[in-house]
Amino acid sequence: MKKNYIAILLSLMIATPALADNTSKAYIAADVGRGTFVPSSNYDSPSLTRIAGGYHFSKFIATEIGYTKFSDVTTILTSGTFTLSTTSLHAVAIGSYPLTPKFDLTAKLGMSQNTLNGKATGSVTIVGGNPTSTNSVMYGVGVQYHLSSQFSVRGQYEDYGAINSNSPTVNMTAYS
Repeated sequence: MKKNYIAILLSLMIATPALADNTSKAYIAADVGRGTFVPSSNYDSPSLTRIAGGYHFSKFIATEIGYTKFSDVTTILTSGTFTLSTTSLHAVAIGSYPLTPKFDLTAKLGMSQNTLNGKATGSVTIVGGNPTSTNSVMYGVGVQYHLSSQFSVRGQYEDYGAINSNSPTVNMTAYS
């Protein structure tokens, strides 16, 4: 009987770290992905890189502050070229719902400050201010897979909101 108690006690000690969550822990994230202008325009879909830092308040709630740089995209016009450079600084709350010990569903909601900078060559003229910044609501959904208690991989869809305040408004969405 004592052997059973010792075996149960040892198995609980071994299993406890696997059940631990990241509550009260800070984290850093790096993402790569592809963005899309909505509505579609004459521009190709830019790639993106993001660096972010966050804090887990519980296994269900975290906050994150990040900076995203979209690659420059160029369109060729009959009178020259026009290149867009887009960045986003954002702060979001992230909700997680564990499906299994390894998989989580995630949702995020917050604010983004999107900056659009245009560069023209030839006889193309930029109308309006350059660069322009727009504050917008940002949201996203995704999944996260925990490789270990220290590392996770996530896949997500995000809507950064408006990247300009002109009419018609252009939004940026991304998969990373």
